[in-house]
Amino acid sequence: MTTEKHSFKIGFDTCTVTGIARFTNTPHVCYEGCDAGRFSMFISEDMKMYPCSFMVEAGYEGTPIVGDNMADFWQNGNPFKAIRNKLASGGCSGCQKASLCLGGCPLFPEINLCPGQCSSI
Repeated sequence: MTTEKHSFKIGFDTCTVTGIARFTNTPHVCYEGCDAGRFSMFISEDMKMYPCSFMVEAGYEGTPIVGDNMADFWQNGNPFKAIRNKLASGGCSGCQKASLCLGGCPLFPEINLCPGQCSSI
């Protein structure tokens, strides 16, 4: 419960934000939306770039790092643009908590625990 006081702090991955928004009474200041493609990028062991680390196991094709293409891929790569557009669209339709979870996960709607109609990119 978020109503009890404890001497320690708990952090949650942003992937769980829809569950936190739906099932707890956490202060609004504690919420952060998905940072994939907005503040972070994942580089796999085989030197491929992805907006989100979970894309590797899900079978998404990464873009190999070649020369100095990281900045261009970050700014103009289709996977990054698609995620940013999805996150900028305002989130799930019909969800009363969309302002808290900021649209949930733009890639894997099955992990979104909102009652709204979330969809992937």
